[in-house]
Amino acid sequence: RHAGGGCTAEGFKARTFASRPQPSLLEDAATLAMERFDEQEAARIAEEEAKRGMVDEDGFVMVGSGGRKGRTEDESTGTTVGAASFRATSLGGILARKRAKEKIIKNFYSFQRRQAKQEQLAQLRKKFEEDKERIAKFRAQRKFRPY
Repeated sequence: RHAGGGCTAEGFKARTFASRPQPSLLEDAATLAMERFDEQEAARIAEEEAKRGMVDEDGFVMVGSGGRKGRTEDESTGTTVGAASFRATSLGGILARKRAKEKIIKNFYSFQRRQAKQEQLAQLRKKFEEDKERIAKFRAQRKFRPY
């Protein structure tokens, strides 16, 4: 009944190893699949590059996702010229740094928000007490003019 490794640990181990491919074969298959994918991807990109800028039969120019920078081809020399980006200019860099500073989140944690609220309330109470004292001083002088 147990002959041939049917229900024993050795039999289970043998069936498990037999049902899985060898690591070297698996690695070879994965490498081959990745090489095929890279070739297909390179062919697809080359095809898109060839189509970009061409006029089709209806007179439309094929455009692609070339990024945010505008690209223009100088017809006399045949060179491609990239437009200056806003970030490359000095004003763009300054504004980008300013926005980055503004993005820093104040009171990120809940205890920081509680502390900020408590500090704000303490300042309001302090200002209220100062105003109360000032009003009392004016009333004592009988020169109280609230408006």
